[in-house]
Amino acid sequence: MRRLVPLIVVTAGGCAAITGQHVVIENRFKQQQPWGRDEGSVVIDVFTSDVVDPPTTVPLTALSDHGQAAIIDQTGGKPPVGIKAPDETKAGAVSLEGSIKRRIVVAVRTAAFLSPGDRVDAIHVDLSVDGSDRTTPWRITSWTQASNGQTVIDLGKSTDTSTNKLTASTGLKISPVLPGATIGGEADHTRASEVEIKDTTDFDAAVDNRGHAWLDETAGWRVSLAHNLSMDAVLSASIPSLVPSPLVSAGPLTRVDPKHKGATLPATPDDVRLSEMTVYSAFADEERPICGRAELTYRIRRIINAKAATTFSESDDRVQFVTGTARTEFLFAPPSYRPTYVLRSNDIVVAYQMPHAQPVILAFQSLDAAAAFAHWFVHAAPKGGTIGGNTVIGKITDAGIVPLTSREIERMTAAPQNFKLLKAALDGAVSCISSAQTEVPAAGARSPAGSP
Repeated sequence: MRRLVPLIVVTAGGCAAITGQHVVIENRFKQQQPWGRDEGSVVIDVFTSDVVDPPTTVPLTALSDHGQAAIIDQTGGKPPVGIKAPDETKAGAVSLEGSIKRRIVVAVRTAAFLSPGDRVDAIHVDLSVDGSDRTTPWRITSWTQASNGQTVIDLGKSTDTSTNKLTASTGLKISPVLPGATIGGEADHTRASEVEIKDTTDFDAAVDNRGHAWLDETAGWRVSLAHNLSMDAVLSASIPSLVPSPLVSAGPLTRVDPKHKGATLPATPDDVRLSEMTVYSAFADEERPICGRAELTYRIRRIINAKAATTFSESDDRVQFVTGTARTEFLFAPPSYRPTYVLRSNDIVVAYQMPHAQPVILAFQSLDAAAAFAHWFVHAAPKGGTIGGNTVIGKITDAGIVPLTSREIERMTAAPQNFKLLKAALDGAVSCISSAQTEVPAAGARSPAGSP
């Protein structure tokens, strides 16, 4: 006589009962209609800003024991948290200014309210420098960070910054992980007061070899992607477009006043020396702004049966996925032109000549440096315009460089070397006009994950 072995079937509800919770894993939707096209339901706006670099200080704890003791002793027992890192600019230094780092904020939004239950559930954003393939030396070459508000991606690292809690009206508290729950996982709202659901929104970013940056996002459970994204992108100019600018720095311009504690006097002419440097920067169209182009491909999940749109559950939805595109232009970065500053006296542009060298225009990297040298020169009045290293400060004539007259020295002021170019750069900063528009994607354009 054969024994009957009882068969025990454990359902999803039974598992939840064992653990003390009742969880219902439902379908993503009830029925899917053929894909369709959308025109104008979603638009894109973009704006940019500078990326603030961390302060160039060295933590006190990075010093040796002897170094920390010395700082504490010198500051009377009140040491700073950090000390300024030394300036590594040296005489003869060569500096390349062929890259710009910008933070891009992309706003994906609906042009009007969508029907209840409808949502943007996949997006692909393509960012590029307008004209990077032919008319401008600038292109996107790298990126350092991207975020969708919940996840922050650094190169090689991803951080979840939110537990993605639902509002109290749903009666649910969402925690980070539920092993085995799917993107369409839902709870029986009438029988469970709290469940855990795995948020499976996928977010990715990259820069390709065409100089295009892109942001891809596919929504998780009941997540709408009509929100903001950000990326810190690096723009670089091609090496052939970089041209050299000979600049100088001067110092020291002050010395300690031996008669008055804490006071200073102008440095003696023999102590002041010029240090030459060369800065390479982009020359082509440097007075024009760097304009960008953003192209959005999006997918909307639409509920086509009105009754299902009234419920929180998605398993009763009859849906149609529709795709569309939008595009806008934006100001990627202000003009790359960085003015240099010279000393003028009426129509004279002050120059210098080192021993066994040709006269060169005296140009500084900043207005502060140029003004400081002019202030020192007026008060120190070097004899024959000669300073340390037998360098002569004066004006260029047919006979070579000659010293300035006392009247010309009195009228010496710091000014931009090329005022017209500076004005053109300031005016050009507002010439990138954003105009979002929807259009059919070009052949071969990339679509969000899951589209046909």
